[in-house]
Amino acid sequence: MPFHEKLGEIRILHVDDDPSLTDLAATFLQRENDRFTVETASSASEGLDRLNEKPFDCVVSDYDMPEQNGINFLKAVRETHPNLPFILFTGKGSEEIASKAISAGVTDYLQKGRSTSQYTVLANRITNVVEQFQSRQAITETEQKLSQLAEHTDDILFMFNDDWSELLFINSAYEDIWGGSIEELRDDPESFVEYIHPDDRENAVAAIERIARGESIDIEYRVRHPDGEQRWIKGKTKPIFDEDGAVSRIVGYVRDITDRKEWEQELKRKERRYQAVFNDPNILVGSIDTDGTVRDINQTALKYIDATVDDVIGEPFWESPWFDHSETVVEEVKDWIDRAAAGEYVEFEVELVRPDGEPYTVEGVFRPVTNEDGEVVSLLISDRDITEQKQRETELETVQRRFEAVLENTTTPMFMKDDDGAYIFVNQAYRDLFDLQDVEIVGRTDHEIHPPEMAADVQENDQVVIEGGEAVEREERVSINNEERVFLSTKVPIHDTGKRFDPDTPVATFGVATDITDRKEAEQQLREEQQFVQSIFQSLPDPLYAFDTDGHLLRWNEMFEDVTGYSSAEIEDMHVTDFVPDTEVETISAKFQAILDEDQPVTIESAFETKDRTRIPYEFTGGPLEATDGTTRGITGIGRDITERTAREHQLEALNRITQELMSADTQDEVVEIGVETMRDLLGIEVNSIHLYDEDADALVPVVATDAVYDLIGEPPTFSGEDSIAWRVYQQGETLAVDIVHENPDRYNPDTSIRSELFLPLGEYGILLAGSPSPKTFDEQDVLMGEILAGGLTTALEQIEGTEQIRTRERELTRQNNQLEEFASIVSHDLRNPLNVATGRLELAAAECDSEHLEHVEQAHERMHTLIEDILALAREGVAVADSEPVALGPLVEGCWETVETGETRLVANITQTVQADRSRLKQVFENLMRNAIEHGGEDVTVTVGELADGFYIEDDGSGIPADERETIFDAGYSTSEDGTGFGLSIIKQIVDAHDWDIHVTDSDEGGARFEIAGVEVVAE
Repeated sequence: MPFHEKLGEIRILHVDDDPSLTDLAATFLQRENDRFTVETASSASEGLDRLNEKPFDCVVSDYDMPEQNGINFLKAVRETHPNLPFILFTGKGSEEIASKAISAGVTDYLQKGRSTSQYTVLANRITNVVEQFQSRQAITETEQKLSQLAEHTDDILFMFNDDWSELLFINSAYEDIWGGSIEELRDDPESFVEYIHPDDRENAVAAIERIARGESIDIEYRVRHPDGEQRWIKGKTKPIFDEDGAVSRIVGYVRDITDRKEWEQELKRKERRYQAVFNDPNILVGSIDTDGTVRDINQTALKYIDATVDDVIGEPFWESPWFDHSETVVEEVKDWIDRAAAGEYVEFEVELVRPDGEPYTVEGVFRPVTNEDGEVVSLLISDRDITEQKQRETELETVQRRFEAVLENTTTPMFMKDDDGAYIFVNQAYRDLFDLQDVEIVGRTDHEIHPPEMAADVQENDQVVIEGGEAVEREERVSINNEERVFLSTKVPIHDTGKRFDPDTPVATFGVATDITDRKEAEQQLREEQQFVQSIFQSLPDPLYAFDTDGHLLRWNEMFEDVTGYSSAEIEDMHVTDFVPDTEVETISAKFQAILDEDQPVTIESAFETKDRTRIPYEFTGGPLEATDGTTRGITGIGRDITERTAREHQLEALNRITQELMSADTQDEVVEIGVETMRDLLGIEVNSIHLYDEDADALVPVVATDAVYDLIGEPPTFSGEDSIAWRVYQQGETLAVDIVHENPDRYNPDTSIRSELFLPLGEYGILLAGSPSPKTFDEQDVLMGEILAGGLTTALEQIEGTEQIRTRERELTRQNNQLEEFASIVSHDLRNPLNVATGRLELAAAECDSEHLEHVEQAHERMHTLIEDILALAREGVAVADSEPVALGPLVEGCWETVETGETRLVANITQTVQADRSRLKQVFENLMRNAIEHGGEDVTVTVGELADGFYIEDDGSGIPADERETIFDAGYSTSEDGTGFGLSIIKQIVDAHDWDIHVTDSDEGGARFEIAGVEVVAE
């Protein structure tokens, strides 16, 4: 019988809180085995109710259910159904859950997979546990019946080991018949010999020895009770042999045959048993003579014919109404009776017809009944209706044929092997896969068919199934036409329950092979894509985040943690409004909801409030986060630090203010003075000279020139002639940035030579000449800032000439404002954004390749960032103090030290003064001087801040500043560090000047640098 025909209907209760999953499972389970009837419950309580309503053969339950998990449900089931098969079928797998399930008495434990093949495994598990459960029930019932039979029989039933030295079993009849106690016999298994009558003991002992040697013995002898009572017994004893043919056990029975009354009682018991069998409502029973004459028939048999007992008694059995529909059957009945009368035990199966014409089938036996001489004196016929069984067998045969057709024609390769690994069956898909025929596969092993490495891998998996007796699902690499493919091989054990010995040992392996090569490649691509996205996610230089619809964070990158100062564990429980000031919560909440309602991105500027309550200006851009089903899952976005942009806006305001000052100038000298100071102090460009056109000389004559010009080239020349760059700029009105080196043989210094010059036209008034005394070429920002100032100078000069030029001045002012707007755009977007992109791309390149050049590029990027920050800081400080207030220097110094990257350096602050100053700009003085000390003094430098009578000082114990350089250290571009921008001290000088203070550089007591700031208004100490 095929393995799937072992059981009838199997009733399954599937408990899972997901109705879609239970419906799917029921469909696949019933497709796997049409004997399955699956009913479902959506909770443990409903499952218990269903179990109380009707019987089930097996329970399949999920673990993770909201009301009551699978373990607790199992415990509840075990209270009322202690032995009912229970399979925990769960998607949450762990050793802890498995251990709890085993402790609670689970029958089997199976973890859900991602493919429908899991239901094949589940179907096999259900079939196995139900078979085992029913087998155990049958064994238990048999043992109970044997135990009941042993305790209700009057005979002694016993079992000893092979040499009578150990009692294995004996029933209580021993004490009644033998007269000894069972306890005595257990202590001394040979003590029963002492109760045998002395006259019979020798023959009995000889018989016992023959039995131990392997003979079966029937013997009668006497036993004598301790009280002197004597009884005759009849015993039948036989040996039980092991697989090697040796005696392993001795079994037998002993019957008391002392008096005839017991014989009569025994006959009565046999009669009752006979009547019980004869009148069994499920069995057709009759008694006939050896010539076929009917002697008796039970009522069950009469239900199949239209006749009474009197109609058939005394008539030949073959002439009875059961067989009058067929002459062929009549002849068969005669033959069966003749054979039984000759002493043969005749089994039969025959198709009969009811009076209403409905056919039915019975199977039975003719048993010969003999007398004491062995002569057949009568026949006993018994049979049972097997019509439904035959119908089921026919249906099963049909299902079997259909199943075999499905196996043969399915596109998935399937196979079956015996326990030695030889193929028993392969379907067409398997044959097509390897381009082989049945004769090339069936009866052969993988080593005879496939390459050695592949065969060894496959055989190892087969052995796990055979030895472990459980299903195995593993990946196997298969070589097909020199191409390696990956298959997911699911193999289940096949058992032969009809085997007499060790029925639980698998006799075959059934497998299904699914080609997952494309899926594996897709999974690898997906992993690479996920890694790529994760790398980008973490490498972004700005905070990246995703919130759910309630405003709680779903994901964020490391930069988000770096900026906010919160740890990952802290962020998990935070809300979007926890990262902004209280004053902006309402605005942020409204923008957040607008994104969800309108499904459109939104940009907003707000302060980013960090863990230490620092507020950083940020521009946040957020958009809807779409789920896989198209709904909005939340909001994702990026934040960009706009501190520098804000600073640039302040610089533009300062430039605009300077323009207004130019517009209000009264003389050309005042215009020139403002222009020179602005270029040097605000824009950080060294003005070499301003040349105005002298009509008498027909040339550009310098009206102002810096000392740097005289040091480098002596007296500034007068520019004239078509070959002069300055003259061309004047004539054509175009701006030029020229890389050039001025060399004065008497004063030339290669470290401070002007390396490039910027020529800016002032219209009809002349030109503005600026130079960079460092290895640098003017860029677009330098040109733009110069043009802004040149435009202001030109407009101011025009205004001074008279009121008739006011309209021209207004137009020029409009042009300047436009240039200011363009400058803000370039600094905030055209410069900063491309630099950020370059930095991000550099990180990606560094992840893909290893080159020493990348490190230099990174250093150049950092240099550019620092230059931009310092230039903007220098530009926005202005030349006047707008907001002055009392500032306590002690707390201010401590706060500045915390914001500077101090490393292992040390601060000594001996200051309690309160001074009148602009707090934010004074804070920048201390921070820049602290950074300067750490940058030049090293990691172990000590920075000291102390008081003066009219100010304060900052000194360090570093290497100090040479005396010949102290006059130039405040010039824009000065730096003794390769990484310095040269603007830090210039910014300090500008802020000090804006407060009308004085700054002086000298040596500290330790030999380091000491900066003294005097002329400060001290409010109190």
